[in-house]
Amino acid sequence: MKDHETEDRDTLERDTTRIDERRGGRRALLLGGAAAATAMLAQRRTASAANGQPILMGQANGATDGTTVVADTGTYAFTAQATTSYGFGVRGIGTAYGVYGEGATYAGVHGDASPSGVTGVSGLSRASVGRGAGVSGVSQSTEGIGVAGYSTACGVFGRADDAGTPYPPAGVIGVCGRANATNGLGGLFGGRRAALRLVPMAAAGAPATGAHEIGDVVVDSAGRVFVCIADGTPGAWNELGAAPPTIAAAPPRPTLQLLPVPERFIDTRDGTGGIAGTAAARTIRTFSLTGHLGLSKDPARQVPDTAIYAAGNLAVIGADGIPAGSFMTLWASGPRPEVASINYGPASTLGVVANSVLVNLADLGDGHRGFQLFNNAACDYVLDVTGFYLMA
Repeated sequence: MKDHETEDRDTLERDTTRIDERRGGRRALLLGGAAAATAMLAQRRTASAANGQPILMGQANGATDGTTVVADTGTYAFTAQATTSYGFGVRGIGTAYGVYGEGATYAGVHGDASPSGVTGVSGLSRASVGRGAGVSGVSQSTEGIGVAGYSTACGVFGRADDAGTPYPPAGVIGVCGRANATNGLGGLFGGRRAALRLVPMAAAGAPATGAHEIGDVVVDSAGRVFVCIADGTPGAWNELGAAPPTIAAAPPRPTLQLLPVPERFIDTRDGTGGIAGTAAARTIRTFSLTGHLGLSKDPARQVPDTAIYAAGNLAVIGADGIPAGSFMTLWASGPRPEVASINYGPASTLGVVANSVLVNLADLGDGHRGFQLFNNAACDYVLDVTGFYLMA
């Protein structure tokens, strides 16, 4: 009778022969399985599932508990190789994790690819909805790194294609960094040549098309940096480092200066202002208002020569027999405007008529400023000034 070791070796040789014949003479490199089987044979026992049944290649093997393969010597405990195009050496299926790796010295999972253009570790999420991740890394250490990339060219490369619903909603993003801690940074960059490089756009100037949001940063073809300061299409942009736009100074505007007490400057009844007596019908007179003292002779109530407007109250005492629709006009200079500053009639019928007025002051050529007055019917009139306007 054959001993156990002889039987195991015969069985292994038969199984290997069948596999070679089935694959057209090409021998599958079941190095891990062979190493495990050899280790088991050295201990004079058959490699089996945890429920005691033998592990059969090419079939599904059930077990009540997991199976552990240990390599006491060498580098690999288990090796699986697929020689077909796009074949997978190992496929792991799990309700939580397909493959779980636990490392005590370097890494839980290690991928090594020698040919040019081949990726050491590749991850793919086939989720059609939600936020599936091709590769996810988590570190529980306070100084740990979730995902680390090291390379002589590009340590970490991220690419996002325009398909589906982007996350975050701001747009399709190649690399997104977020820090939820109060003192967190979304990204940290450093380099001996430069900490960061933005690829220039093809055109010069800020973007003129497309939807943009506040915070977008672009570099134009001339190397100028622009920051979006308002959402829109194409949004509003500021150029970093550029001189602030010149804001035109606000045009000067008149400001009102009130006299401490209203002052009387014209009264034809007593000659205040230089003209005494009732004005005949259709009379035009010019009055110099600035640089002169009024009735009180108080310099504090004087209107300065820099005044451009005078504000006050005009009272008219119409002569007997004039029409009730008589009028008076005050203006600065030039042709008389066809408007009325006040309407009046005979004082015996209407009494004294008064109205507030604001009159522009013109340069009279002698350093003082004044205005013109026209009355279409005989009358006396009184002008009290309450204030004046200066150009601020």
